[in-house]
Formats: sequence, structure tokens, C-alpha cells
Amino acid sequence: MPEYVFKCKDCNQKFSIFLKMAETIDYIRCPHCKSTNVVKKYFPTPIHFKGGGFTKSTEEKGN
Repeated sequence: MPEYVFKCKDCNQKFSIFLKMAETIDYIRCPHCKSTNVVKKYFPTPIHFKGGGFTKSTEEKGN
């Protein structure tokens, strides 16, 4: 299950919750003030490409 980070719009507290991918966030409440006025924060997943084939190599073979 992925961990999602939310921010409460009423008290500005950030909190995280483990949710299944298919679950909705309609019922999420802030653990600090119990408000349902929360938004999901987006953190891009870091990607690290390894190996050849992702960029043009400066050492071209066959020339």
C-alpha cells in the first residue's frame, strides 16, 4: 500500500496515511483538528535510469 501525504487546509498540518490504490480520499479527516478539508500533496517519484540506451553516448562505435 502506498503512503500518501495530506495537508489540512484549516490547521495547515501535514500528515500521512497508507491507502490502497482504489480507495477514495473522501472520508479522510485531519488527525489534529478532525476537519475533512484536506488536500493530497503530490511528491514525484524519483527515477534513476541505469545502463545504456537512455542517452546518446559520446563514444559511438563503428565510425
